[in-house]
Amino acid sequence: MQSFYLGMDICAENTQLSYFNQQTKEPESICQLNTVDTYLLPNVAFFGEENGKWYIGSDALEHRFHQNGTMLEHVVEKLTSTERMTFREETYTYEDVLLLILKGHIMDFLNRYEDARIERLVITVYEYSHALFRVLHLLQDELELYDNHFFIIGHTSAYLHFVFQQAESLRNNSVGLFDYGPDGMHFYRIDIARRSKPQVVHVVHKDYRNQMGYYRIYDNKKELDERFLEVVKEVLKEAYMSSVYLTGVGFSEVWANASQNELCNGRRVFVGQNIYTKGACYAAYIGSNVINPNKYIVDAEDMVHCDVGVLTGDALDTFIPIARGGCEWYNMHGKISVILDNSNRVELLYKNHYSQDVMREVIEIHGLPSRPKKTTRLSLEVEMYSGTKGAVVIRDEGFGKLYPTTNKVYRKEFQFDRES
Repeated sequence: MQSFYLGMDICAENTQLSYFNQQTKEPESICQLNTVDTYLLPNVAFFGEENGKWYIGSDALEHRFHQNGTMLEHVVEKLTSTERMTFREETYTYEDVLLLILKGHIMDFLNRYEDARIERLVITVYEYSHALFRVLHLLQDELELYDNHFFIIGHTSAYLHFVFQQAESLRNNSVGLFDYGPDGMHFYRIDIARRSKPQVVHVVHKDYRNQMGYYRIYDNKKELDERFLEVVKEVLKEAYMSSVYLTGVGFSEVWANASQNELCNGRRVFVGQNIYTKGACYAAYIGSNVINPNKYIVDAEDMVHCDVGVLTGDALDTFIPIARGGCEWYNMHGKISVILDNSNRVELLYKNHYSQDVMREVIEIHGLPSRPKKTTRLSLEVEMYSGTKGAVVIRDEGFGKLYPTTNKVYRKEFQFDRES
């Protein structure tokens, strides 16, 4: 049996897929067999009326011209649509269709090998979407990948994973990334505060969609180059960068001449469409410690920079985490049970990764029935809404048949100070 570590980057129009080559110790991008000239796998599907078969990606683009059927495009953008489609008496939503597409991309690769299986799949996405994440967890079930065999990370994490697997000389100073996609241009800069222990990795995000909207690639290329040159000069004034990466379909055509000359002056510049999928692939192979948490703390959008927990209340008063930060807010989960002594109070602690400050908060649990000592068990669960906002959900679990649960639920919302 051949095991694969896969990285997958899902964007609106295309998906990219890569596998970790265990001989070269490098990720390799995957293309569909009939389109070996591109690694962009189109997120489209075609249902053939004549044979009742689904075609995915470039196969769909090809078969639409050879038989009658229905072409489904812009599927990711339509995930929240309530529209339902019927093919051969089977009803589909756009979530169903995207699931077909994503699984189709993966199986197209696995079917090239005999007895292949996925050891770990890491998916990276531009931003959180409830509908998209629902599809991704359905994909997880379809592929039967559980526990540490399946993760979802953001583009920022994927970018960091990619950069930290490159030669260290490429990040002696700051590292820049221009992402020019259908959404327009975004710039991300990695700054490493090396004198702190652990070192803090700051990710600065600047939005240049107004100056560099995607529609401008259809304008005068010389004017586009001049606009980008202005952006380049602005970011270069703010920090010295050892290396800069250019990614996104906006850079697939050759137009950035004067701007790239400016970028290449004293630094390494790389152009590629597969930075995010390769970063996810590194995470799949190496695991959660691509960036050593004992050496680095990551400060980036969507990242939670606090641990949430309780104290044991014994002589040592040990901190017990309910959920640990240092990851995207949608990946920060945790649940523990505690047994109350002679009190209806729970003391919550929020430990800041950067400052090491601890914020304490005492929660009074009202409305519980009178029970003997140590016969009230509560579950405490952390759920996050963003990188700075969340809640601790407290549920009365009772204590067996003698002291049944009241089914009472308490919710204590909290908010972190990003500057702490």
